[in-house]
Amino acid sequence: MITKIRVLIVDDESSARSNLMNMLHSHCPIAEILGIAESVQEAQVLLENHKPDILFLDVQLQDGTGFDLLDCISRIDFNVIFITAFDEFAIKAFRYNAVDYLLKPIDPEELVSAFHKASQRINHHDLEIQMSNLIKSASNNNFDRIVLPTSDGMVFVHTGDIIRLKALEIIVLYS
Repeated sequence: MITKIRVLIVDDESSARSNLMNMLHSHCPIAEILGIAESVQEAQVLLENHKPDILFLDVQLQDGTGFDLLDCISRIDFNVIFITAFDEFAIKAFRYNAVDYLLKPIDPEELVSAFHKASQRINHHDLEIQMSNLIKSASNNNFDRIVLPTSDGMVFVHTGDIIRLKALEIIVLYS
């Protein structure tokens, strides 16, 4: 099953929003558009109600800038791709840890490249969370068994019974 990548779009130009949505549907089929906003205020509400993986963010909005939006968020736990007609804000965008900075009109190849970069960051972050949870569980002794693959299927083994694990061989001490 392919995991969808949750996307929010914040741009004050209706045609730019429509164009980006169409390009995402055509070129990035795993993008799931959760919502669109045209102002900082609308975007804040969307971000509170949805947990996007990627935020496509215009620099100039109706009631402020994309930077204003990011400044009022306590924790940016999503990837930001700026979309704008202004190239002079690129350095500032990367100071906000932006994944990419796309100039309008958006080139489809650049969009796909930016989306791919953000997807890689998401996958890497998910793996880090899984490893952190595993380490936390192990250190708290929250589990006493692990599942090990064998040629006959899977075997549940009590962690206290394991002396050593070796590739292609499981050595278990039974008491």
